[in-house]
Amino acid sequence: MNMATPASFRFRSAAQVAVASTFSIAIIACAPDLEPDASKAPDDAVVIILDDIRFEPDEVAISATQPTTLQLVNEGGIVHDLVTDSVDSGMIRPGRAATITIGPISEPVIGWCSVPGHRDAGMELVFVPAS
Repeated sequence: MNMATPASFRFRSAAQVAVASTFSIAIIACAPDLEPDASKAPDDAVVIILDDIRFEPDEVAISATQPTTLQLVNEGGIVHDLVTDSVDSGMIRPGRAATITIGPISEPVIGWCSVPGHRDAGMELVFVPAS
């Protein structure tokens, strides 16, 4: 009686292990860093929360005479960014933060999330010149 494992079974098992291992690695690699690195933003940075389909606050006063530093904190469950005609934060993963500079500005500037469908769903904010 031959007790050897058939080759097709060995291959299928190896393939299943490879798929399961790859899936596990992908989950670990995509796990969010739940603590944004606030040390990279200056103390006077304006904090803007990016959540699922909204910015908080949705109106931000920006200096009319000097650049303003923004700390963008993604508290949502998916990637977001902040884009204007002159600024692009790049994609920010859930649980992460990014620091950008905007301004000075002399008139209102609209910002939005460029992830498909987010702007259409209302993920916009307005930067207004500080008085």
